[in-house]
Amino acid sequence: MPLAAARTTLSRRDGDTLLILDRASGDYLSVSGAGVRMWELLLSGADRDASIDALLAELDVDRETLAADLDAFTAELLARGLVVEAAR
Repeated sequence: MPLAAARTTLSRRDGDTLLILDRASGDYLSVSGAGVRMWELLLSGADRDASIDALLAELDVDRETLAADLDAFTAELLARGLVVEAAR
């Protein structure tokens, strides 16, 4: 499922940290490390498998762990309303 930032979501990179803000609620999420790259890939339109492949090429982690981390991060973004399913 391709994702897009929600209309009220604003993101800003500050060094190695990415701040993701929901302007409607004032709620924010701060991510660093692999989370920054996951955010970039999720919003690029890459599907889950392509995102996992790209991250595996960049990180020293096994596929199963990475897939679980990506799924958890995606679920958190969706639950917080920071991303939505993109129109196809």
